[in-house]
Amino acid sequence: MRRVRALQRVRRSPRAIRAPPTRAAGVVLRGRSTGQKSAAWLANGAEPGSSYELLRRLFLPDEVERLLTANPEPGLPRPNRVDLKSDLYGQVSALDLENYTKNVLLRDTDAMSMARSLEVRVPLLDHVLVEWALRLPHHVKAGRPKALLLEAAGDLLPPELHTRPKRGFVLPFARWLRDELRCQVEDSVRRPPDALAALLDPDATAEVWDGYLRGDRRWHRPFALYAACKWAESLPSRASGAGRELVATR
Repeated sequence: MRRVRALQRVRRSPRAIRAPPTRAAGVVLRGRSTGQKSAAWLANGAEPGSSYELLRRLFLPDEVERLLTANPEPGLPRPNRVDLKSDLYGQVSALDLENYTKNVLLRDTDAMSMARSLEVRVPLLDHVLVEWALRLPHHVKAGRPKALLLEAAGDLLPPELHTRPKRGFVLPFARWLRDELRCQVEDSVRRPPDALAALLDPDATAEVWDGYLRGDRRWHRPFALYAACKWAESLPSRASGAGRELVATR
């Protein structure tokens, strides 16, 4: 939520104030790897309210056009835009539930748990609780991340757990891409499989990979292309029809 609000505020400022856009994006995102993407978004006439979609995208629209040998199909699903005049907490929560939570977190949880014959339950996503939380006024939810959850469960957890800095759970993809998987990834993105040959521009996919090797920290981008190539190799008959969505978004 903080990043959505900050990006929209920078976008609304006069161009002279937010130039160069790279510096503005770096301040907004505090050095995150999404700074490059945000800088391009700010420099190229960012669409009002599109900051949430930007933060969930792997590639900007002009990058998708370079990656694809044909124009992307119209009507691909896109998250709703945010309205800065309304409750941002509620909007971003609803967008996360409909997009990132449903399409990434719950999907991954289901796939990983079923692979080990486990039944996983997510009680905090009970629809009654979710609907109640979404109706709360924004000033109740404002403050540090997960403020409501910490207030509700704070006395059930040791203080050192809910006072320590947030830590993400990230697999060592960056290391794998540069070491164990480097040869496989390089071969795939430079020479996409036949099922994607008519869809992906090999020069553009190679440019994404070369940029990563030159220091671009966004490992998600080459890894997504690599995953699309491996998927196409395993399902060649179905790859051409769905590849556009894979390269466009997470």
